Amino acid sequence: MTVQYLGNNKALVYARNDNAPISDKAAAAGIKKPTAIDAFSHYYAIIDLTTGTKTRLSYNGKEIAYSGGRFSQRSVIFNDKAYIGVDTEEDANAIIYIYDIKTGTVEKGAEVEGKFYFDMIRVVEND
Repeated sequence: MTVQYLGNNKALVYARNDNAPISDKAAAAGIKKPTAIDAFSHYYAIIDLTTGTKTRLSYNGKEIAYSGGRFSQRSVIFNDKAYIGVDTEEDANAIIYIYDIKTGTVEKGAEVEGKFYFDMIRVVEND
């Protein structure tokens, strides 16, 4: 699990669902269980640290699909927004979603062409 504190007693978590279904495509690629390192069983959620409530991140009313890959720093907080790298089995491209910390809304950001695992996202500023 990867956890980032967002402020206001909320945290962004990247976690694994040990009971996530394995698609036919993943099984054909040799992935036999959701705990396999590259299984599409990882997801993002917001945890309210006061109540313990966990809410999966959604975009356009639909939960963001499970992401493949390992636990790593796939998100960065900058200017009251969390930039979150997601590589799903469903999407042709990897996507960076943008979570607005103040409003709790998610928008689709940049797409990275092709299948791509985000190991780390960092902010680079030009002076």
